[in-house]
Amino acid sequence: MEEWKDKVIRSLSGIERAKPPTDGFEGIRRKLAARSRPNAEKGGQWMAVAAAILILVSSNALLLTNHSNKQQVVDTAEAYPEMITSFNIYDNEQ
Repeated sequence: MEEWKDKVIRSLSGIERAKPPTDGFEGIRRKLAARSRPNAEKGGQWMAVAAAILILVSSNALLLTNHSNKQQVVDTAEAYPEMITSFNIYDNEQ
């Protein structure tokens, strides 16, 4: 029952230990430093945010002005008094 464990341990006998590259940590530091350098595109990000806000505000203002310019809905009781008082729809009853 325990033979498979011994077999696995024996199969690892000739393997060398893994060795990290000599400049591994410095290479990581160089890559991180290259990413964190300030670039000229950060101003463009603010412009995109400002443009999105401007579009949102102007579309809301346009919707509000269009909504306030629409005619008010007329009460159906005032608009169609004959349909409410007389249920003779087909004009065939006297």
